Order: sequence, then C-alpha cells, then structure tokens
Amino acid sequence: MEAKMLVRDPDVFPSDKVLNSIFGDALYKVWESFLETSTNEEYGLSIEWRFYNDGKAWLGKVTHKKKTICWLSVWEGFFKVSFYFTEKHREGIFGYEIMKCCAVIFHVYRIC
Repeated sequence: MEAKMLVRDPDVFPSDKVLNSIFGDALYKVWESFLETSTNEEYGLSIEWRFYNDGKAWLGKVTHKKKTICWLSVWEGFFKVSFYFTEKHREGIFGYEIMKCCAVIFHVYRIC
C-alpha cells in the first residue's frame, strides 16, 4: 500500500488542532517532541507552513535564520522530514559522526 500525503486543502492551515486530529494522540506526542527540540534555544529553528500549488499540499519549511534546513510533510500515519544537500556540502556531510547506513543512503540516493 502506497503512503498517502495529507493536508492538501489550501483552505485548511495545518494548525496544532488539525495535526492532532490527523496524527492521533501517540504520533502527535512525537510531533510535539520534534517541534520542542527543533525550535528550542539550542537549535533556534523556526517552522513556516505554506501551501504549494505545484504539489497541491502544505509543507513546513524549517529554517535557521534565512537558511532552509529541511522540509516537513504530513502523511497518513507519519510525518516526513526531508533534507536536501548541494554538491558543495556533500563532502561535509560525511565528516559528521552519523551512522554509516545514513551516509551510504545519502551517497546512493543523492540527487545532484
């Protein structure tokens, strides 16, 4: 079964109330934890929701100052955090202490 992307109505902003009704209590607690961590003083990220006509869905753009860090999308049963790295930053990714499987996935599926 293919995953279904949600929050596709341009007139329904993905507010906390809307996301809670979509996620249910258990997943919403994970969502809240993600938001609390990413927007805390240590990381200082902010989330801006916009409706994108090309994909006909709401996406959350996570930024630090003016730099886009990642994109959020809401799916049936989960939320997705998508990162995009330019060729310029590719080598720097491998310099971090991340799990080898993540580095391999990044290397194999990179879009440049």
